[in-house]
Amino acid sequence: LNLRAKKDIVLGPLQVELNANEIGTGAVSVAERILPACVQERHGVDGRICSWYSPMMLVPLNHVRGGICGRAGGLGEAVAHVALVFSVDSDPEEILIAAGLRRRTPAFEQTLGNAAAAAQEQVSVTMRTINEAEKRLGKTMKSTKRSISDAKKVIEECGSQTLRTLQAAENKLDGQLNVLAANVDRIIRPGGSTSSTPGPPGEGPNDA
Repeated sequence: LNLRAKKDIVLGPLQVELNANEIGTGAVSVAERILPACVQERHGVDGRICSWYSPMMLVPLNHVRGGICGRAGGLGEAVAHVALVFSVDSDPEEILIAAGLRRRTPAFEQTLGNAAAAAQEQVSVTMRTINEAEKRLGKTMKSTKRSISDAKKVIEECGSQTLRTLQAAENKLDGQLNVLAANVDRIIRPGGSTSSTPGPPGEGPNDA
């Protein structure tokens, strides 16, 4: 960077241009300062990024032979500063990579793909766990159903045996009631219990 001072003299319609005087010179590295500083993005009307620019940067200028600011400072001191803002219309990261000054970092799509793959793997593990839990639950339900079925069979067998016992008791009770009714009937009928078997006609009890 070279900074010069130029003075013009205007006298009415007359304009005189004087020689330019040197002020100072300076340098700023494109690879080390300018491109890494271009991190602010400017978007166009369509919403896409159209340029990248840097914040304001102060660049010192050193004295040059014949410069008009040689008396402004001591040896090695800057005689002036300029404030600069740099701008590029291409991605500064891509410029550095193309120049071989920086290695390419994983793209956002690759990072997103890795995250998606990790999420898919986690979903697969979760699904396998759910399937195994369903299988264990199915086995448990089958075992429970068999136990319930066995219990029903036992209950049905016990119920059938109890029913047969009740029917036998009822039949026995009916028989006892029939015998009791017959005895009562013989008691209440006259001569029903003392009559003997009749003999041949003309024979009494003493005709032996």
